[in-house]
Amino acid sequence: MIIAFIIIAVLIAACVVAYFTLKKKGLIDLIANRMKVKRVDVATVDGECRFIDCVAWFKNLKLNKEADIPFVLDYTKFQDKFAGGEFKVPVTKPCAVLLGVYNEKSDEMPNMQIIQCDKFDEKLVETLGAAENGLVVLS
Repeated sequence: MIIAFIIIAVLIAACVVAYFTLKKKGLIDLIANRMKVKRVDVATVDGECRFIDCVAWFKNLKLNKEADIPFVLDYTKFQDKFAGGEFKVPVTKPCAVLLGVYNEKSDEMPNMQIIQCDKFDEKLVETLGAAENGLVVLS
């Protein structure tokens, strides 16, 4: 009985991980295809981009927890996906991070910011390094 419970728990966990991995991958494709992106701001930082400043940007947006999905993406690694169309943002610094919000209810991305910088702070490097498919969904 215990073995059956463990097997079921492992299967459920595997399904949950697979679902969120596919969802994250789909979100990158959605962003790259510029689907209903309302606005993209670009900021340049001489020096280090800090994780705490990224979090502060999201806090200032007053997000709806039921509809908005905040995410962070290492833009430098995915710049080739954004190579054409309206969304083309060339990176002039060694590092760039994309901060964005996807609203599930409206199927739009109302807020996005690309921050170009010379380097990421340790916490941002750690966060982006733990990302599956290069995307970190914040909660």
